[in-house]
Amino acid sequence: MSVPIIYSWTESTRSSNGGNVSASWQDIGTIEVVPEVPVAAGASNATTGIAFNGTNLQAIELISTQNCTLYVNAPSGGSPFATINLKAGIPYTWSASKAQISNPLNTNVTQIYVTATSACIISGRILTT
Repeated sequence: MSVPIIYSWTESTRSSNGGNVSASWQDIGTIEVVPEVPVAAGASNATTGIAFNGTNLQAIELISTQNCTLYVNAPSGGSPFATINLKAGIPYTWSASKAQISNPLNTNVTQIYVTATSACIISGRILTT
């Protein structure tokens, strides 16, 4: 029996006019992928080694130190399942519990390719069952 892995999320918005709103929730899974991928400057469709079963995705958060573009399951010249534009320091997130949109990576992710002008590090956490 697998031990559950729990992701605890908190999201908040603070207004310069005063006041804020916040919420907390959790996602539970059994498999975790924790990428830490260095990317060379000028990388074009470089492989990251990031792979997971997206059909069982519970939560994902990816962040990069510089702007870059990710292509899921095929390089940019092919037919990627999805394209993700990561902005430096701004995380790409999805949560099954939050579920404001359907699972954007609902496929077996066999490889994520990256294109970047500047050298960067892609890191994150991916939770599946």
